[in-house]
Amino acid sequence: MTVLQALILGVVQGVTEFLPISSSGHLIIIPEIFGWRVQPLVFDTTLHLGTALALIVYFYKDILEILIKKIKFGWIILAGSIPAGLIGFFFGDFFENTFRNTTYVVLFLFAGSLLMFIAELFVKRVKIDEKVGIRKSVLIGLFQSLALLPGMSRSGSTISGGMLLGLSRRKAARFSFLLSIPIVLGAAVFKIVESFSAVQEVSILTLSVGFVSSLVVGLLAIKFLLTYLGKKDLWVFIVYRLVLITALLTFLYM
Repeated sequence: MTVLQALILGVVQGVTEFLPISSSGHLIIIPEIFGWRVQPLVFDTTLHLGTALALIVYFYKDILEILIKKIKFGWIILAGSIPAGLIGFFFGDFFENTFRNTTYVVLFLFAGSLLMFIAELFVKRVKIDEKVGIRKSVLIGLFQSLALLPGMSRSGSTISGGMLLGLSRRKAARFSFLLSIPIVLGAAVFKIVESFSAVQEVSILTLSVGFVSSLVVGLLAIKFLLTYLGKKDLWVFIVYRLVLITALLTFLYM
């Protein structure tokens, strides 16, 4: 793996982890299109560490407030993390080994687009209720578990779920990011343990470039999406996903 490839994949991870367009899908698509070797697990872990740190840095005030003052809300977030955590723990390898190819990415890109389309249709018809209790958190957490399917998108699924359950777009996005922190951190730690023995497969420079680029771009992506959804809707991301599907189908069957 070259430094340029690491930079590109780090940027892609930073953007697509937080925008509702699927990081796992893009990290499968791009190496396949350019004929790159599948990135080593230790590099994939490094990218996820970068975006996990981006969440912590961006929401550090919220995290401290939850730990000190809003402990009940912290339990609500942890409850919402249980569905994706359990499904990922028991079936993560199955999803990873079964659906890691472009054909499935196309399928789940479409399914995720359909979910976002339905959420946009219903958001103006659902009574807005910004309160999030354990029940609503767990239900949104079930939507988060869809992120195990490459192409669905963690943020796209949870934002859509939040909108269907009465949250505004911005509130749904903010809760989506807070809800993802335990899962993203847990997955990162698990992958560190799993890939530690293979750390010498990739140079320190390559790992550093991937880590820093995913961190910096991830911070920018979080800020952009929260600002964007404060005023606008998900349609631009739905259109992007449909255009990407068309391009991939053309690539696959030309």
